[in-house]
Amino acid sequence: MWWTHRSKAGRKGLFFGNFSSAARISAALFCGVLVAGTAGMLSANAATIDVGETSASPGQVSVALPLSLSINPGENLSALSFDLLFDTTRLQWGSLNLEPSAAALGKQIQSSVVSPGRVRVVIYGTDRQTLGTGRVGQCLLTVPPAAPVGDGAVRVQQAFGSTPQGSEFTLSLLDGEVFIDAPAPPKDTIPPTLSVTSPLGDALFLIGGDLLVTGNASDAAGPVTVTVNGTAATLNSTGAFSRTLSLINLLVGSLDVVVVAEDAAGNQTKITRNVRLENPKPSDTTPPVIALTSPRDGLVVASGQPVLVEGIITDDSKGPLTVKVNGKPVTLGAGGSLSTTVTGLAAGPQKIYVVATDATGNLEDKERNVTITPASQIQVKTAAESPYVSSGWTTSGTERYTWNANQWLEYRIDFGAGGNWTIGATGTNQQNALAPGLPAGFNFLFNVEIDGAKKGMLAMPGSTTGYKTGLLPISIGAGIHTVRLTWINDAYTALLYDANLRLQSVSFTPEGMTPPMASSAPEPTPAALPISFTAAQATVTSSGWTLAGTERYTWSPGTWLEYRTDFGPGATYTLGVTAGNQKNPAAPGLPGGFTFLLNVTVDGVSKGAFPVPGLASGYATGIMKLTIPAGTHTVRLTWTNDLYVPGTYDANIRVQGVSFTPQ
Repeated sequence: MWWTHRSKAGRKGLFFGNFSSAARISAALFCGVLVAGTAGMLSANAATIDVGETSASPGQVSVALPLSLSINPGENLSALSFDLLFDTTRLQWGSLNLEPSAAALGKQIQSSVVSPGRVRVVIYGTDRQTLGTGRVGQCLLTVPPAAPVGDGAVRVQQAFGSTPQGSEFTLSLLDGEVFIDAPAPPKDTIPPTLSVTSPLGDALFLIGGDLLVTGNASDAAGPVTVTVNGTAATLNSTGAFSRTLSLINLLVGSLDVVVVAEDAAGNQTKITRNVRLENPKPSDTTPPVIALTSPRDGLVVASGQPVLVEGIITDDSKGPLTVKVNGKPVTLGAGGSLSTTVTGLAAGPQKIYVVATDATGNLEDKERNVTITPASQIQVKTAAESPYVSSGWTTSGTERYTWNANQWLEYRIDFGAGGNWTIGATGTNQQNALAPGLPAGFNFLFNVEIDGAKKGMLAMPGSTTGYKTGLLPISIGAGIHTVRLTWINDAYTALLYDANLRLQSVSFTPEGMTPPMASSAPEPTPAALPISFTAAQATVTSSGWTLAGTERYTWSPGTWLEYRTDFGPGATYTLGVTAGNQKNPAAPGLPGGFTFLLNVTVDGVSKGAFPVPGLASGYATGIMKLTIPAGTHTVRLTWTNDLYVPGTYDANIRVQGVSFTPQ
């Protein structure tokens, strides 16, 4: 009998069998029979089987049973039997199968387990036709999963031949063996676990600084290494890692941060985070800008009178400002507007000083020189103290009246050093017995001219029960000037009302003094005054605007919001618009110092541009004065200044509220 085997170190031979994906590997061992004359011999060579390279189930040893007959003429060998012995710790019995070609020639084969590790094999029909291949059958031995490493002996014992006449003879034997290798460990194919806690995707970093990359990595099979953009990171005993990347000499744009975790078997897990890089903003060294409109330098103020401080304070950083006026903190209004008063100043030269500090500590201050003087030393000029001429007016004692609009009174006044003055007109209605009333909320209106140049409009509340005063601030140069007041708004409806102006006095009050006011008549009842209302109380229509709850927004310029309502008796209103930016996630910002501009029309007539400060977040309010006559009117707001730079900023106005407040 001979066994062919797989080539191993120190062994030579041939291997026949199959490799499976199981925990053991199949191998083939071939045994055969040689018979010469009346004696024969079973012979064996060493054989080898590998165990446990890539699979999870036992392998098999396939022992073939070839038969080659070489007998003397006249001699027959009808049967052959032998015992196959093996170590049960390394090999176990499987099965015995007859080859199809042997069965076709009438051969027979049987096996029986004599005892553990001993199997008897019997072959019949050896005296019939010779097999072409010599193979009669195949017996299968298996290698158990726990088979120890080393040589597993396979022996052939009790080998006998028998003749057709019933005689027997013993065959000589040689043993063989199977070598069993140690199982190879299973191959690790599972990649390590990796998480990146910093940076987050799309995070912003400044060029010239550092970028800290942190996270955790682990692998169930053993140690793991981590690299960040190709450079090894530092890991601690818990698997936490960190690596600092330098952002020096990089360009504005994006940067891929690539983190790779690798285990001992070469399995990898990769996470990529894309971050944005920008140049650092220059440090803020620019102080705020203070533009004071009041008080003017050199103002004379009467003792006990408050000093009005007004202006605009802005800062290019758009950060919070700390503002103090004469050491007391004040809060700025919309658009950085400043409006407060200073009281309690002692007589004599004084200073009004405004200090503004931005978030980085830059400071700007402005001061104005004022003089606090007794009221008796500040002259209020009245019309009775100055020469005047008139057109179409009737004198009645110290008063004058007229029945017709476009009649004027003219005063020539020495304004001394000039400056800021307030013109005051005090009067009532010159009654008409046939139509004694006035329209509800009626105001007498005067065009005011100085030396022929129009300076504005003065409104004096109309009254039929006493006198009222209207005021108009003006700025006038030094010296003597001619001031003309022209009444312009006669109103008459038979048997209902007739507006006829009766003036009691006209005064010119320098800045720093309170103008004289009429006090002989009660104030009008609240019902007679114009009312405040919001856009929610008006009929609203729009073109190209989107309604979002109680708010409206638009992405496109040239689109409009329109409010139609009854303005009652009419008045000068403060139009207030509160708005913010409708965010675009791709370009959420606004340009520095951006202001939303709305074109305002009343019944189709343009009233000018209306500014609303733009904020990156939240809402701001812009205001403008708007004179609207009595009755129902349409106010249209048209947004004009769209501005868009992809990825940087996108101005889209979102209106929170619109209000009309009478002056």
